[in-house]
Amino acid sequence: MDRLLKQNLTMKLKRYNIKEIYSDPVRRRMMIAQSTVVTQAREGIDITLEEALASYDEVMKEKKTDILDKNVTKS
Repeated sequence: MDRLLKQNLTMKLKRYNIKEIYSDPVRRRMMIAQSTVVTQAREGIDITLEEALASYDEVMKEKKTDILDKNVTKS
């Protein structure tokens, strides 16, 4: 068996505390952007990390606007 393949099969997987990542806005932004790049690549769509970050920022901006609009109409 190829040495690199054997090393990869025997490497321990690192566990991440998702709640900790989601509580940190910078880490959450990066994780979601990286996940977006990987997901799009799996579908055959090439996007850069910068494009994914811009997309995340736009979605969050719209989400904040929607929340503010809902709070204004309730008052």
